[in-house]
Amino acid sequence: MGKAVFLFSVWLALVSMTIMEAVFVALEIPLVAALSSIIVLAAFKAVLIALYYQHLRHEPKPLGYLALGAIFFLVVLVLASSGEIIGILYSIG
Repeated sequence: MGKAVFLFSVWLALVSMTIMEAVFVALEIPLVAALSSIIVLAAFKAVLIALYYQHLRHEPKPLGYLALGAIFFLVVLVLASSGEIIGILYSIG
């Protein structure tokens, strides 16, 4: 029963982060602050999902390092394109 309660608490954390993302969009805060907050929350959500629902927490260390490498390159790609994306959003709005 303890594992089910723990997974439910992880699910509640994911739901609360999703609600926080919706609140950031609804609030009229600067675009860069909203986008950066949403990206950070999405990263935390991705880690929680990978660790507990894809069971990477109990896998051998090399598999976890492989996942971290993929996340690193994802962050590099997002940062490389973020300037262009923000420029497009400012030109629209």
